[in-house]
Amino acid sequence: MAQAQRAEAANDEHTGSARPVKSFRQGGVKVDVWRNPGQNGDMFNTTISNSYKDDASAEWKETKSFSPTDRAVVSQLSSQAFQAIGELKAQDRGRQRWGLRARASGLRRSPFSCSRLCARGIT
Repeated sequence: MAQAQRAEAANDEHTGSARPVKSFRQGGVKVDVWRNPGQNGDMFNTTISNSYKDDASAEWKETKSFSPTDRAVVSQLSSQAFQAIGELKAQDRGRQRWGLRARASGLRRSPFSCSRLCARGIT
């Protein structure tokens, strides 16, 4: 429970009360993908952390330091995050295109909505 609260506090420090849009974890290594809205579209950033249990206090802690073995995991998780960011950007581009088409044609929802089809005499 305490670990979850610490992770939540770390997320709150990063972007207010927002949550990562994607998280990738292997062992103690975690890569989070964050969406940052901007005027020219959303930007995506990552944070990389390593969790460990402190022997003296028996508490879970986070660090930004990685062992040589951890670096291989960081590389793998970063690659997964990179792919996920590409997919998120593609989804955003698709939404933007649909939004532009819908506004240009006067549609509000789907091109197959009843009011649109009925107006064309299609039932």
